[in-house]
Amino acid sequence: MNENNTRIAYKEQTIWTAKSYCDLLLLLLTEESSTAAYDDDRQLYTYLVKKLRGYYEADLNSILAAQHITGQMEKMLGHIITRIKQADKQYCYHWRQQLFSHYLASDPSIDKKTAGRLLAELPDMTDPAISQLLHKVLRLIRGEYIFETVPVVTFEQLTGRWQATADKTTPQYDINFNMLDDLSPSSSPIVLSIQPVADTFSLQIDIPVTNWATRSTGVLQWIAGTADIKEGCIFVQETGRAVCQIPVIELGADHFDTFLFHTELRFKKI
Repeated sequence: MNENNTRIAYKEQTIWTAKSYCDLLLLLLTEESSTAAYDDDRQLYTYLVKKLRGYYEADLNSILAAQHITGQMEKMLGHIITRIKQADKQYCYHWRQQLFSHYLASDPSIDKKTAGRLLAELPDMTDPAISQLLHKVLRLIRGEYIFETVPVVTFEQLTGRWQATADKTTPQYDINFNMLDDLSPSSSPIVLSIQPVADTFSLQIDIPVTNWATRSTGVLQWIAGTADIKEGCIFVQETGRAVCQIPVIELGADHFDTFLFHTELRFKKI
């Protein structure tokens, strides 16, 4: 299972993705920058090989701080997206061989056998999740919202109680349960509630928990505050906390899809 525990940060937005997807993204950028289309003296390629060595979390704030990177990143991402769209099986094989040489260049101490094994563990570049990630990063550096949301959403459509459907990916709550006496997340579904309050709306999210001391189950109210909607995204304002953004990625008569707790979730009306 690929957990979305690796961050790609730029300015005020963060993309959460699986480490293997981030590793492949950084490797694709390094390989793309090696062509003459970007600079003849390979300054960009040399920088990326050095900067991305070890394939750590992609802090684009740091990477794009270099002036010669900023103007090239959008071009590189766009070309990689086009190449993936047009790639057949044979093209992907040769492309993978090119990635192998750049993988070796990123870490001179690594041997070919180890590099081959590590590269084989990366996802296929034609995996739809890779294209989705590339488009998210492209929107990120353009200053656009990273999610493609339903453009017109009203609270009238969302008012009520919603329950997350079962998913093979475990939500990553960003909660240090070690600091909460005897509590741990349970497998019961998350419940989200949107209700009218005076002249505004409130949103509350209850996380199911188990108390191991009392052997009882309950809920932990983790997100609760006044809510607003703009361009398909719910903004929740909580006292003393940063604004929480909940994108509405798909909306049906009895469900909506979102990205919450680093996880794609579907909520159904209850």
